[in-house]
This record gives sequence, structure tokens and C-alpha cells, in this order.
Amino acid sequence: MMKYSLLKICFLVISALVLHSCAYKKATPPPAQKPLVQAQTPQVAPQPTPPVTATPAQPSADTSDITTKPGFLGKSTNPEKEAKAVVESMARQGDTESRRRNLTFYIQNVSGITLYATCFSYVKLHRSQNWRWRKSEVIEIPPKSKAPCTIQFRDDFIDSRHTFAALAVFPDHAQADDVTYEILRDENKLDLDQVIEIENKTVQVGIERYGFREAFYDYNFVDDKEKPINLHAELDFFVQNKMGKPIFVTGFIYAKKAKGRWISAEDAKDDMSVWRFYKTKVLRLESDQTGLIDVDSIVPQRDRSYVRGYLGVFDEENEQDAHLKTYELLSDQERISIGTLSKRQGRTIVLEVEKYGVSNDIIEFTVKPIRWIDFTKIVR
Repeated sequence: MMKYSLLKICFLVISALVLHSCAYKKATPPPAQKPLVQAQTPQVAPQPTPPVTATPAQPSADTSDITTKPGFLGKSTNPEKEAKAVVESMARQGDTESRRRNLTFYIQNVSGITLYATCFSYVKLHRSQNWRWRKSEVIEIPPKSKAPCTIQFRDDFIDSRHTFAALAVFPDHAQADDVTYEILRDENKLDLDQVIEIENKTVQVGIERYGFREAFYDYNFVDDKEKPINLHAELDFFVQNKMGKPIFVTGFIYAKKAKGRWISAEDAKDDMSVWRFYKTKVLRLESDQTGLIDVDSIVPQRDRSYVRGYLGVFDEENEQDAHLKTYELLSDQERISIGTLSKRQGRTIVLEVEKYGVSNDIIEFTVKPIRWIDFTKIVR
């Protein structure tokens, strides 16, 4: 029995080993076998080929070297080409130095003291800049002399029409050097309007005093190319005292002294002066004495038709009022309206006193026509 069991166990072990060996052979692929006979290929004689010339590679249409473009921050492969491209780009935008222009006008000092002037121009020198006020150098102008003033602006049609200027005038160099446009007082500021219209012209600057007010700078524009002013353009007239007592007489003229228009084709484009009252020299007239009221020339015929005149008449004891009072402070008894001066030119205003009851005396005037000399009646 025991012998039979041992034989059975040995049979089972041998069977297991045989089955394991068969499974291993199935899992391992067989090695590739070499072909027994290799295929024979026909031999072809080599043909000669033409020589090939090397050509540089052409870049495609959609590719470019960004290192050669203006504005590239890296290392440029062609700095000369880059600099030329930048200059051409600035020239197309009109932002080069060649677009600037120097404009010169002249300042004439007709006062009796030395004046110091500086010009403020509202400009922008580059298209990329903002508009701002620029200040010129301080110019010293001795009495009765003329000095040039130069400002700079962009030589562009649109920009030049929007460039304006103002002249600052002072009796002291330090004041002219420290002033800015924002703190410039009206008494020291002269409006020049468009700078393109004052080129090669002369700005006459003087000092004027109007009553008790502070003295201010008066100005006028003169074109050197124009003909001299005709003396007959002055609107002078005479005043004769027939009141029987000494009096002080002064004239108040409502006019504008700046003459001419820069653009003659535009009637609405007037000069830069404004209409206001001007006070003439105070005259002391004895009884039956005649004095001349000197009125500045008003050249354009249109302006002459609007110039009106008033007289301020003061008694001998009111001499201080005659020098200090302005037109706005005149009383009804002191003010006499003589109308349009073009109708009074060269004539004589005769002042008389009319008594009216218990009220104050009333000053009346009559206009004495011009006496023409008849040379045919002269007997030698």
C-alpha cells in the first residue's frame, strides 16, 4: 500500500514538470530565419550630374527681421539703417527742427525813460508738445530808440494762426526778469494778438497818465512799409474863454489810438486797441484867451466818424481837480459834450456863462466856423 502511494506521488511530479516545459515553449517566439536565397538586383551605370551653384536663402513674404525696425530695444544689426528710418519717420510727422520759424518785430520807446520789455508767446514748438507760454529774453530799450524782439514758433499754417503774444513792459530790469505771464498786471501788459501779423512791424510804447489813476503803458502799431501819416488827419480844435474869469480846460476824447488793421480784407478784424477815454493836456485860459486841444491822429475814416469829445471846465480855485479828475468823476456842471470831433476839426469852441435863477451858472458853448482868408481882397 505504501509502495503504491510513493509511485503515485512520483507520477504526479513528473507530469507537472512536463506540463510546465510545454507552456514555456509556447510563450517564447521562434527566432527569425534567414532567407536561403538573396534576390539579385540589376546593376545600373551612374549618370553624370550638372554642377549646382549655391544661392542665398530668400526670406518668405510673411517674415522680417525685427531687429532692424525703429524702436527695437535689443541689439540692432544695422544701426545706420535704423537711424535713417527714425529721421524719415519724424520728417513725415513734421516734428523736426526745420519746421520752426523765427519771427522778429521791433519795439520803439517813445517815452522819456529806459524801458525793459519781454515777450510772452503762447506756442508749441513740437507737435507732440502741449501749448504753453514761453518767455523771451529781456530787452533794454533806451529813450527814443528801437530794439528788435525775436520769438520762435512752428511754421505750420494752423499752428501759426493760433499763436498769440503779449508784451510785458517795466521800468526796472529785475521786474521784467522775474515776471511770469500768470502774475503780469494789466498796467504792464500790451496785447499783440496774432504773432504772424506783427512780423517786421514796430510797436511804439509810451507812458500815459489819466487823471488820478496810476500811469500805464500806451502802445501803437506802425508798419514801416506804409506811407507817412497825413498831418490833416489830426482832429485838433480850439477853445476860447468868454466866461470873464480864468479857467482850466482839458479835453476827454473817446477814441482808440492804435491805428490800422492787420488784415484789410476782414473788416471785423480790428487792431488790438480798445475804445476808451483819453485825457488831453490841462490848459489855463485867461479871459478872452484861446488854447489848442491837441487830439492824436485817427487815421481810418471809419474810426474818425465815431470819435467824440468832451470838455472839462474848472474854476481857478479847482486847479487840482482839473489835473486829477477823470471823465467818470466829472459833475454835470464841469462836463460839456461837444459831439463828433470830425465836425469840430479846426474850429473854435467859445465858452460862455448863462445865469439861470438861483441855481448854479450854466456853461454854454458856440462853435465859431473857420475863417478862410480871401486873398483876392488883399490890397497892396
